Amino acid sequence: MSTLIHRFSFTARAALYALAAFLPIWFIPAPIGVAFGREATFTFLIAIALIAWSLSSLGRGEVVVHRSLAGYSAVVFLAISFVSALFSQTPYVAMLFSDVDAERLTTLLLGISLMLTAGAVLRNYKDAGAALFIFLFSATAAAAITLVQILFGVSVFRAFGAFAARPDFNVIGTMNGLALFYAACFAVGAGMLFSPLQINWRPWIRYALYSGLVFFFLNIVLINFRTAWIGLAVVGAALFGLLFARGRA
Repeated sequence: MSTLIHRFSFTARAALYALAAFLPIWFIPAPIGVAFGREATFTFLIAIALIAWSLSSLGRGEVVVHRSLAGYSAVVFLAISFVSALFSQTPYVAMLFSDVDAERLTTLLLGISLMLTAGAVLRNYKDAGAALFIFLFSATAAAAITLVQILFGVSVFRAFGAFAARPDFNVIGTMNGLALFYAACFAVGAGMLFSPLQINWRPWIRYALYSGLVFFFLNIVLINFRTAWIGLAVVGAALFGLLFARGRA
């Protein structure tokens, strides 16, 4: 029985690790819409993680759910968004068919489901750190591809069809949205490198993270979106404050 429980737990973690790897770069190479393909894939992986976690919890005879202010806030925000969409002029469009991915209720539901599932499955620093490293390494690969496309004006994915032939093709959305994504990745990577835990890492991990920061920063420079620069300035001020506080301690 313990072996079966271990396998369910491993399956749940593996599904989230796969999602972390797919998030910055995955799309289905077919003319079905990049957003639809990504949403279907991520829904499938989250469902696998949630089912495997439920089965492992039933096998152990306990359900461990982390309660936090962020979780409660997310559920309240989802409820408010649902009521807002329900009483809008076009509720079905707001919930399911909006052309803007971030404005669909299903996208919000998917994100909150991922947050709550990850909190339940990745219950220690080792598991959460592994998922974060996988995400950042995948984002580094995506940033390198974006950099090639910007510099040479050619889409790396053009062989997949006309929908991916433009040199600004990416799975995130607009180029400004991509700049914000790389700014967030830069912030996460920089925070990890300034963490006290990094002294226990192998050298190649630090070098990979430094390479990722370089690729993220170069993309931000070339795209040159003002909001991304504002985000980097805020992150820089926060990191400087942490370093100053650590130095005084």
